[in-house]
Amino acid sequence: MARKSRRPLAVNPDAASTATASPAPGSTAAPQSPPLRVRRAPSRWTSRRIATWILAIVGVLSALGLVIHSVGNEVWTMFLDSQGNPHLTPLLSNDAAAQLLQTARATLRGEPAPAGAPANGVIGAVVATYGEHGPREAAGCFGDDARKAVICAAEKLRKGAGEFGASPADKVSLHLLRSLRSAKPVSLRDKGWGYSRGLYSVLLVDGESAHLFTDVQMHVLGLHLPHALAELDEKRGVRMSGEAPKDGAYVLPTESWTEYEGQPVALYRASTIMPPPDAKTIMEYTALAGDYLTRIQKDDDTWLYEGDIGRDHYGKTYNLLRHAGTVYALYELFEATGAPRYREAADKGWTWLLDQLERENDVSGRECAFPVERHTVTLASGKKHTSYTVKLGGAGLTLVALSERLKVAPNEPDLELGKAVARHILRSQNPDGSFQHYWAYKTKKAKERRSEYYPGEAMLGLIRFYQIDPDPTYLEAMERAAHYAIHERWEILGYQFYVPLDAWFSVALNELDKVQPRKDYVDYCLLLTDMEINDQMNRKWEIFYPDYDGGYWPYPPSAGAAGSRGEGVTACYEAAHRAGRDVTALKKHIREAARFQLERLVRPEFAHLYPNPQRALGAIRGTPVANSVRIDNNQHNISSLLVEAKILSE
Repeated sequence: MARKSRRPLAVNPDAASTATASPAPGSTAAPQSPPLRVRRAPSRWTSRRIATWILAIVGVLSALGLVIHSVGNEVWTMFLDSQGNPHLTPLLSNDAAAQLLQTARATLRGEPAPAGAPANGVIGAVVATYGEHGPREAAGCFGDDARKAVICAAEKLRKGAGEFGASPADKVSLHLLRSLRSAKPVSLRDKGWGYSRGLYSVLLVDGESAHLFTDVQMHVLGLHLPHALAELDEKRGVRMSGEAPKDGAYVLPTESWTEYEGQPVALYRASTIMPPPDAKTIMEYTALAGDYLTRIQKDDDTWLYEGDIGRDHYGKTYNLLRHAGTVYALYELFEATGAPRYREAADKGWTWLLDQLERENDVSGRECAFPVERHTVTLASGKKHTSYTVKLGGAGLTLVALSERLKVAPNEPDLELGKAVARHILRSQNPDGSFQHYWAYKTKKAKERRSEYYPGEAMLGLIRFYQIDPDPTYLEAMERAAHYAIHERWEILGYQFYVPLDAWFSVALNELDKVQPRKDYVDYCLLLTDMEINDQMNRKWEIFYPDYDGGYWPYPPSAGAAGSRGEGVTACYEAAHRAGRDVTALKKHIREAARFQLERLVRPEFAHLYPNPQRALGAIRGTPVANSVRIDNNQHNISSLLVEAKILSE
């Protein structure tokens, strides 16, 4: 059997040869053959074609499903988060709160409670005491008169209070339980349905006893609702006295007050809500953030990298890039304030960073320097294995820190080292202006991964060092890098499909524009800023809680994101202002962001709520609902707040 042709057009070969043959000489011409009939081969759904279509459909549906799942999960999370605000109207005025706090203090000292009017609208109250080392004891009583419930709770505490009030560090807090709501369904409550950590106390009544965690305890300890109920089931928390509700688990909207320097302080999620700050207030609290970094620096010149100040626990992980960024921020703070403690901490941090540098010659024989991250793990065999990583961002931030150090104390060895680090960044740049993000070290192949932020960090290092050592090579490299980032990096067929929220690049672009002003630098900087402030929660429908105001998406807003975006927005403000653009609206966004940033700072008026007040003071907490801390929270916020203070003072 002849093999069937798989071509789309089929022609009879015999007919074709007959039609084209010439008649022999002297012969009679044969009748003309009919015209050729072209037949289209039938379409066949082969197994390969069917499989290809199935795979394509499955791929499209899977991608669509991931998008729908991601968006749906985000929308669901936002919806639940928006349902937890108790919308309490304050029961107490400042004067009434001061009187009630004085009542608690007098009772704790065994003195007659001052006369006062009853404060109805509660189902009970908790009194807690604090000293130099944070929380001490707490007791609570049920009752519909806040004054009587506070006296009852304070009398329960009096025996264990000792000489309460003998030290200026002795403080008291009041927690007025406003109403009673079921804690079920626990899983939905924990995600935000009618509950939000730090605004509600949690109560468990089991017939024999009633135990409770106050709103402040829930927030400081970072307790999830199921965990809190399990702890209460073990008879932990505050033991409540008086006529308890019927058996069950409850969440209770709570109004809380504490005291600082003899004045009442209204608490909101173990913090306070601030008015829009002025430049002086920003500088005062920025110094506090720097002081925190000086206190958590260790003997080996590193910092306590990340932890939970609600538990006063820090982990053992570390990150070289964030160390370099912290050195940079402390040098900046020293330049702004002149306080020697910030330079001393920065110098010690630089000493450690210097020890992480390696040197090698480039192809032309010139010395290059770069920091190396070393990670040592113990294998199953018991042997230790060390891996080495050389990141472009590490070299960039090292050069940024070194440039700030050279501004403070110019010297030849540091200048030569800066040139060596700059040469490493230059050899990492490709001809089109892009960068190699990782560098091969110890014959190990460099990683192929890429980071959104490494090019901006490298560019900022080059332009800041150019201000110290004006070598035109650095400026040329910067211009190529800027052109690639603006016009090529995120473009396909002339369409810009992505704009990264990269604060490092914004700052670098502003610095480059100071030296080589160009319209496209300012335009792109404003594009970045527009993307950033579009995510700011400053419209009424976006602000689920007062402590979200001025933060940035996603929910709950992050202090780290606020700090880094603050760096980017303020840099672009400066570039736009130099170019004569209208920056009025930007200034408003900057003030709103500054308030959010400062509200995340542990300030003196409520530091005693934490287990180690001296160490927690000045830490910048991760989000309004979490007490996680990391050194780059303080680093980014210090750098941005310094510029915000300058802008708001104009």
